[in-house]
Amino acid sequence: MVHLLPTEHRDLLEVVDAFGRHELAPLARAHEAARRFPVELWQQASGMDLASLPHRVEAGGGGVGWRTMTMVIEELSRHFVSLGTALGVHGAASSVIVGRQSFEPIASVVDGASLATSRIDAAPERPVATPVDGGHRLDGNAGTVALSGLAEHHVVTADLADGLGLAVFVIDPGRPGHTLTSAQAPALGSLQLATSRYQGVHVPDHLQLADGNAAAARLRRRTRLMVGAALVGLCQAALDHAGFWARATAPVEGPSRAINDRLASIATTGEAARQLLRSAADRHDHGFDVDDATAMALRCCAEAAVSTTTLATEVHAVCGDPEDDTIARYATEARVLADLVDDATARLGARLGGAT
Repeated sequence: MVHLLPTEHRDLLEVVDAFGRHELAPLARAHEAARRFPVELWQQASGMDLASLPHRVEAGGGGVGWRTMTMVIEELSRHFVSLGTALGVHGAASSVIVGRQSFEPIASVVDGASLATSRIDAAPERPVATPVDGGHRLDGNAGTVALSGLAEHHVVTADLADGLGLAVFVIDPGRPGHTLTSAQAPALGSLQLATSRYQGVHVPDHLQLADGNAAAARLRRRTRLMVGAALVGLCQAALDHAGFWARATAPVEGPSRAINDRLASIATTGEAARQLLRSAADRHDHGFDVDDATAMALRCCAEAAVSTTTLATEVHAVCGDPEDDTIARYATEARVLADLVDDATARLGARLGGAT
């Protein structure tokens, strides 16, 4: 609950809400329609230090913890889901490298662990790292959030060729053999999802994180929390918009029982996803192993976003303005994000179901 947060965190969320309402919401539609990354808005958010909020204070971050960070990304995504998602995965990626002596705090994106993100759990969506003299050779594909070419470095999770685990590298885009191909998703155009292709990319030893498996696990869990928060933000946006039209068309007598039932379902489904996600984030902040918890929360958030935007579409069909396609856009965005995170939880389901 927001009222249980420290005062400074409540103040932070008020600032984020104002930024979302006054700066993001008025421009989100135009950026999505143009499939244009919101560079100016990204720079504003970066100037507010929003992406570095969960980083340790001694490393230049805000030290707010991942539970509070889920609230920040939810609030941003309620107004502009592409920007909220981008900031979230950027924060997750940079969190595994800031404060390390061998790496400067850098602008980075998640590559192979990001939005195409949580496909980190699907082996075909990770490159393979083969040891060579002085480093590793990367081959294969991975999803990424391209940030319109703004990223100075990419955080890459790869399978070790010997089968002994994962490795995490920090590389600069443009290395020989590394190319980005834009993914033409039906929504979230301004997020600029892309596929990174690695063909014999040489990464020297000094660009590899020493604790590969542990770093990959932190990156995986934090990315799930951030994408889950973006999905919860979509749930809230759908509720806000559907509720607005329900009240606008029945200002005196109020919405009908059928409409109220749908609004209640939207609110309940979104809140359940929100609380599951925040519980996982809180446990992560306290040092617990939350691999399964974050996978479950992400799955719940994806299903909630699809179901709530579908219900909101039904409400809009009854009492909304036919010229207003906002909820239809939310529904498409929810499906795109949900499709991307499906692979993140497939192995969880197989394991819990007893499959090998």
